[in-house]
Amino acid sequence: MGRAEWHHAREFKDLWEALRRKGLKVSVRRERERKLTKRQREILLGAIEEGYYDFLRRVTLSELVERLGISKSYLSETLMKVESKLLPEALLHHT
Repeated sequence: MGRAEWHHAREFKDLWEALRRKGLKVSVRRERERKLTKRQREILLGAIEEGYYDFLRRVTLSELVERLGISKSYLSETLMKVESKLLPEALLHHT
């Protein structure tokens, strides 16, 4: 049993057909996409607009809490979830 990750349908289809011609059984499982919820997107955009992700931050987490009107724990947790969804994908596609 092996595992492969494909981002281009044509390449996958060619490989799949070649393996089947050789008599190998191929099964496909689609991984869950790592999309942001509407609220996560709103919070991320707010953090970006306010300068939280600037090289020299223009706003601290505490200041961002006040500007976005949400609790510090919720903001921190949401940003960690967003980063854990987006960063691995960004690293995989830009190495």
